[in-house]
Amino acid sequence: MKKWALRFLISALIEFLPVISPAIVNRQPGARSAALSSATVALPGIESVFHNPAGITSLKHTSVTLYYESLFLLKEFPLMACGVIIPTNSGSFGFGFQRLGNTIYQEGKAKIAYSKTLGDHIYAGIGFDYLYEKMPENRDLSSAFTVEGGVMGHISEQLMAGVFIFNPVQAKMNFPGGKTEIPPGGEAGFAWFPHSTLVLCGELEKVRNQPARVRTGVEYTPDEAISFRCGVYGAPLTFSMGSGFQFRRFRFDIAFSYHDALGLTPRAGISWIP
Repeated sequence: MKKWALRFLISALIEFLPVISPAIVNRQPGARSAALSSATVALPGIESVFHNPAGITSLKHTSVTLYYESLFLLKEFPLMACGVIIPTNSGSFGFGFQRLGNTIYQEGKAKIAYSKTLGDHIYAGIGFDYLYEKMPENRDLSSAFTVEGGVMGHISEQLMAGVFIFNPVQAKMNFPGGKTEIPPGGEAGFAWFPHSTLVLCGELEKVRNQPARVRTGVEYTPDEAISFRCGVYGAPLTFSMGSGFQFRRFRFDIAFSYHDALGLTPRAGISWIP
């Protein structure tokens, strides 16, 4: 796609969808999470390396995850991510990298996270992020460093709660025309396990200068080899669904979400969890 056409496309996406903005935002990859409308602030697991870092301490062995997303089926906006979690005696370390776009327009994030169990029922985690963005009209990258952190805890055997905060230091991105703030945000929610085969998730997300969003998700696992998921959030109102397949130490996840103005976004992930 020519540069002028890509500029027009980026401008149109900014107009329609608040998740793409002139300053970089906190994208959260993960096919399982996406199928649950990303209502996973209180759901620990390997995808926590992209979401609430407190959840990575739930894994007891070194694990790896890979992820791919085709944003609105536009070949100019693929999102790719990889994450590694390494447990140690003093806590768990997580490493994540993600990139959206191509050689003309690109944004990305590299993260180092650390999580530790506090007592028997609370997980706490912190992440250090390097964010960058490249616009078609700029030769050099714009970049910034910031932090994020979160907590998860067992309220009961069947109920977990979680809180996550992104960019509380209000870091700014260095653009040629001046500095632009990276909008800070936060999430708070729950994961309820009423049955061994069922998980109900919900959370409230708030990003500065954007309306609050309610996210909900349901996961049903009739057999340890397969899971079915769906979710909904707004605004704008978006529906999601997907499945997960377990094969020995590998988990394959697929997800789809639908935006009424911009269309379908497919996602896929593979994780190695010993």
